[in-house]
Amino acid sequence: MASIERTAYPRFPRTLTLKDLQASFTPRPDETEWALRYARRPQGRLALLVLLKCFQYLRYFPALEAIPPEVVEHVSATLGVTPEQTIQYAGSQTALYRHHKAIRDLLGVQPYTDAHTRKLAGCGRGAGEGQTTGAGCRSTRTGCGFRPDAVDAREPRCPLAEQLGARIAPSRGYACVIPT
Repeated sequence: MASIERTAYPRFPRTLTLKDLQASFTPRPDETEWALRYARRPQGRLALLVLLKCFQYLRYFPALEAIPPEVVEHVSATLGVTPEQTIQYAGSQTALYRHHKAIRDLLGVQPYTDAHTRKLAGCGRGAGEGQTTGAGCRSTRTGCGFRPDAVDAREPRCPLAEQLGARIAPSRGYACVIPT
């Protein structure tokens, strides 16, 4: 059985070793330079790099309170700033969302939107024979059996999703279809 951090819904391991921290959460020099150009204050750079490394590890943005203190401490030590145990966005969430967008732009990740759902919503529809869930197909007519949470290569794929050039990718804690 696969460990929980290697499944379709990855999570942080219960214990993070120094080897894990160094392998997965140490910012590369180019990432540090990118953060220096993007965030003015040290706390902003720390938050940006912690979110970047968490996104690279989990493939979605975790809740701020779900980020282990060890990760924040490791990234802050790497940057040479005052050791912190948590990252915070004071006041509004505007900076958090700007950081999410900047990270997506850096990594070339496209967020899943309602427009993608509308494109896929027609999959399996036909004279009341098929049932759609918006992001997947349960077509009784075509029988494709597409499941958006099916990230295993052996699982059936939706013909419409493949025609649109979509792929399965985890986002914000669940698997979703993202056009490529």
